[in-house]
Amino acid sequence: MSDWNDIRYVLEVWRAGSTLAASRKLGISQSTVMRRIAALETELAITLFDKRRTGYAATGALTALLPRMEATEAAHLAFEHDAEAIGRDVSGTVTLTAAELVCSVFLNRAITELRRTHPAIRIELLASGQMLDLAAGEADIAIRAGPRPVGTGLFGRSLAQETWGFYCSSLYAREHGVPRSVAELADHALLAPKEKSFPAPIVNWFRQSVPDRAIVARHSGLAPVYYGVKSGAGVSVLSDFLAAGDADLICCFVPPEFSRSEIWLLTHERHRQTARIRVVMRFLGAYFDSLRSLAVAESATIGPEAGGDGAVVDVAKLPSDSTPADPEINGGTGL
Repeated sequence: MSDWNDIRYVLEVWRAGSTLAASRKLGISQSTVMRRIAALETELAITLFDKRRTGYAATGALTALLPRMEATEAAHLAFEHDAEAIGRDVSGTVTLTAAELVCSVFLNRAITELRRTHPAIRIELLASGQMLDLAAGEADIAIRAGPRPVGTGLFGRSLAQETWGFYCSSLYAREHGVPRSVAELADHALLAPKEKSFPAPIVNWFRQSVPDRAIVARHSGLAPVYYGVKSGAGVSVLSDFLAAGDADLICCFVPPEFSRSEIWLLTHERHRQTARIRVVMRFLGAYFDSLRSLAVAESATIGPEAGGDGAVVDVAKLPSDSTPADPEINGGTGL
C-alpha cells in the first residue's frame, strides 16, 4: 500500500460513520471515497467496514489496525509541520528587479509582508526599467511588462493583464470633475508623457489625440506622472495594474485604441529548486492575487463613475485561485 490518502479516507469514514459525511469533510465526492476504500480492501484482502443501512461500522480487522493507522496519520501530520517549519526558516539573499514605480508602489510593501513569515530572507531590490539578464545572474527574479517572454530557460507565471487608461485623483475630481471621453480632455489639465518614458503607442496616441493647449506639464518618467496624478495636479494616462487597489485614483475612461499587455513574474529555470527563490516567487504570486481581490472589491464600489456611459474599466486582472503558482515558461512552452 503506497497511498497515504487511502488511510486518511478510512479514518475519516470511521470517525464520521458514513462515506457521505467523510466526503464532505475531505472535499471530494462520495463515490471517490467508496471506490478508494473498496480498492484498499481488495489490496489488503480484508474487510474494513460493515456496510449497514445506518452507515459504516468498523470490522474487527479495522479495529485491530486503527492504532497503526492513527500513528501513520500522526507521523504524516508531523512531517508536514516540520516541512513547513523548515520552509519558514529558509534564508539567504534574493535579488529582485522591476520598474521603479512597481518597486515603490508594490514591492516595498510586499517585502514587509514577506518578512513576517520569512524573516531570514533578505531582498535586494533593483529598480530599473532595463531588461536585466536572468540567465547571466544579473537578478534572481524579475517583474516585467510586455508580451509573453520567449527567452530560453525562463520560468514563471503571468501576474496580471494591464490596460492603460486616463486617471485623476479624488481631489482633482472634486475640484474639476472627471473627463469621460477624449473630447472632454480639452477642458482639463493634462500631464503628458515624454517620448521613451511610456510605451510608444501610448505616447503616439497622446500626441495625436490630446490638444496641446490642455497640457500643463510634460514628464520624462512614469513615476512623476503617477505622483502628479495622485497629487491632484492633473489627469493623465496610467496602467490599471499600478492603479489597482488605490482608492484615491479614479479611472476616467479607457480609449478603445489601448490594447492589453501582461505583467510577468520570472526567474531562470536553474532556480526552480532553489528554496529561497521558490519561496519568494510563490509569495509574490499570492501577494498580487490578494491585490486582485482587493481591487475587484473596490471597483465594485466605484460603479459607473469609473468609466462613464457604462465603460467601466477592468482593474488589473490576476489569475484565479485555480491558476498554478508557477506554470513553466520555457522557450515557448504553454502556460
